[in-house]
Amino acid sequence: MPIAAAPERLHTAPGWFGGRPRPIESLCDRYGNDNARGFAVSGVASKLFERTRHIHGHDAQWVEPLQIAAVLHGIGRGFGETRHAAHGRNIILGQGLAGFDGDMVHVVAAAVLLHRGPLLADPDAVLASLPSHMAAPARCVAASLRIAVALADGGAELGRLDDTRRRLCWYVEGSAAAESAAAASDLWNRVMPRPLTFRAAGPTQYEARSGDGLQAAGYRMAQGLILTIRERHGAIAPGAALEELHQFRVASRRLRAVLRATRPAFGRSAVTPLSNAIRDMTRATNAVRDLDVMLEAFQGYATPRRAPELWRHMLADREAREREMHGALHGDAFDRFRREAEAFLERHHPWKRPANRRWARKRVRDAAPELLMQGLDRVLGHRDGVSAGAEESLHDLRLACKRLRYAAELLGAKAPGVKSRVVRPVKAMQASLGDWNDAQVHCAYVARWADSGVAGGGSAALRGILEENASKRRRALHLFNAQWSEFVAGDALAGVRETLGVSTRPIAATRELPRLR
Repeated sequence: MPIAAAPERLHTAPGWFGGRPRPIESLCDRYGNDNARGFAVSGVASKLFERTRHIHGHDAQWVEPLQIAAVLHGIGRGFGETRHAAHGRNIILGQGLAGFDGDMVHVVAAAVLLHRGPLLADPDAVLASLPSHMAAPARCVAASLRIAVALADGGAELGRLDDTRRRLCWYVEGSAAAESAAAASDLWNRVMPRPLTFRAAGPTQYEARSGDGLQAAGYRMAQGLILTIRERHGAIAPGAALEELHQFRVASRRLRAVLRATRPAFGRSAVTPLSNAIRDMTRATNAVRDLDVMLEAFQGYATPRRAPELWRHMLADREAREREMHGALHGDAFDRFRREAEAFLERHHPWKRPANRRWARKRVRDAAPELLMQGLDRVLGHRDGVSAGAEESLHDLRLACKRLRYAAELLGAKAPGVKSRVVRPVKAMQASLGDWNDAQVHCAYVARWADSGVAGGGSAALRGILEENASKRRRALHLFNAQWSEFVAGDALAGVRETLGVSTRPIAATRELPRLR
């Protein structure tokens, strides 16, 4: 194995190793390159380059030299671990790369040299001999490879890219991978138009930041939830765990809640197509969810033993509904959601012209009080219906509680007192009304089955099951009435209003917000 050439000799003797440029496969074989590791880095580097093209603006032709540099980044390890990056550069410059001219070989070699270790005081000196039009893409290739190596070493995949602020923020799995990738972004931050940092992915990555504009916060949360929905959708298959379907429904509901809560910044016409697409896509999951809840509840009533015909009917119905659900989720409904989601993200990026400048630029901490107060007014608007025991009003109140809870979690969760005075009591009322509504749905389902004429001789058992279900419904309604009385009591309600009016703002008392439904 020849000794690596000094950098100054390589400028004057590009054929120092002799012979014609070697094919990449030949280089890998001769120097014992770790190809599996190189291909892993190549995949990460390609994704990073492609997903930041709107930032760096370089053509797709630069992906190939980046991939080659990624495959060959560890080719100098045979000379020792300490300076293997420099040895790798010398090998590539000395041997050449078949199919590439000298300038492109220099781009690959420079990226290999800069892929690890302390950053050189003047990285541009490594690229000084390149034509001027190749310097910027070469810097991008080197910066992307440096980050990709750190991520691949940590076994991390690229998650969601938040580009709503000047500093890009990329979320990856694991705090160790985030720290190493952030350290490796030093070259990127020096040579690219917008700096980049990395953070560990987690529940807080989708929360609204109080200092963001309302449009930026809504876009950021929607972007993350759209990614989550697409990931969860891929996991929903016949026989998949119920938790996958549950998480898919949760992400879909939260996305609709984000669009509703930040609608003033985007405009109704901007969010309605996507919101409707989400509703139509998840509609097919409602029957499956209802049957899952019903099967769990009726198992507690010993239905498999007391009414086996009803139990078998519910299981068969659940299988049929699941087949219908998979047909809908893997058909036009999901395709429509995907198109509307892509169109929304393309048209309404916060760096583009906002639909409503006053609301789009208003910071979350200033916009949240008015939005949450309006949600509270909507909940309190059902006081008379609750007092009268009107079922229609209770159904509407359940939806109003859900919307207020989501808006409070999304826009004001970090404000003092919002969780304890708003989120928790409203969530408790929503849960009680949900149990009441589920019991009502279960009663109607059993009644329809009994009326179908296939119930057989189990009428006494059915009556017993329905009575237990009705008792559960009465208990849920009794619990809700106690929670409601506590929530609307004078001191408690005054505390809620104070929390929403003081803890999440100051803001001028304006009522220019359009009504949200």
